[in-house]
Amino acid sequence: MNGQTSLVVVLLLMVLLAGGSLFLLSFAQAINQDEYINLFAHNFLLAGLRANTGFTDPNCRTVTDTATCAFFNPGYACNNQVPCTEAVKTTLTGFA
Repeated sequence: MNGQTSLVVVLLLMVLLAGGSLFLLSFAQAINQDEYINLFAHNFLLAGLRANTGFTDPNCRTVTDTATCAFFNPGYACNNQVPCTEAVKTTLTGFA
């Protein structure tokens, strides 16, 4: 009796895993090439915007922070050395 119960449980788990795999594979095939390229481009852009600029100032720590600083407060100097506008220009030339 104990062996039959184990066999039924193993078969039930195999059926559930096979069904889950087929379910996930049906979604994986639904993504076309354009959606994949769009997702890749957006994630690449986000990674670039979240990149560290090397400044320790909280207003200039990432590329996004530095661009925001240059837009809203162009006279502000990152680490009291480089203006935000110049920091953005030098940072973004590395991405081009």
